[in-house]
Amino acid sequence: MEYPTLTTLLRKRAASDEEERFRRAVATATAARSAGVISHSAFMDAKDAINRAFDRAWQAIFTEHVETQWDNLPEDARRFWDLFGYPALHTLNGYLGRAERATLDHQLRDAVLALLREIKPLGDLFAELRPMVVKE
Repeated sequence: MEYPTLTTLLRKRAASDEEERFRRAVATATAARSAGVISHSAFMDAKDAINRAFDRAWQAIFTEHVETQWDNLPEDARRFWDLFGYPALHTLNGYLGRAERATLDHQLRDAVLALLREIKPLGDLFAELRPMVVKE
């Protein structure tokens, strides 16, 4: 699966090896689902890499649509952004629900929804993997 929204945002914000680390983590998690088992350390490393990429992409949205636009940002867009805290795989479904229920008609909401919808399968994947984790 490709993640064009996340990788585009990642390139704006992250170190040059961050995208490759993200891709390796996705490959590890996908292979583990197929195998039906994943070591605790591999699970944690993959989850950390994906959460880091999610955070970097989130920060790119913040920089582009909030931080640099703050003085001109409508109040409802500011309130929308305040619905969210620190992004991580375990907050993904809640964030997506909030973003989808919001009535804001603004490019900020569009950017947030694009990222959240694109990576939702990763949140689902890690929920599936949790019971497959084995101690080393």
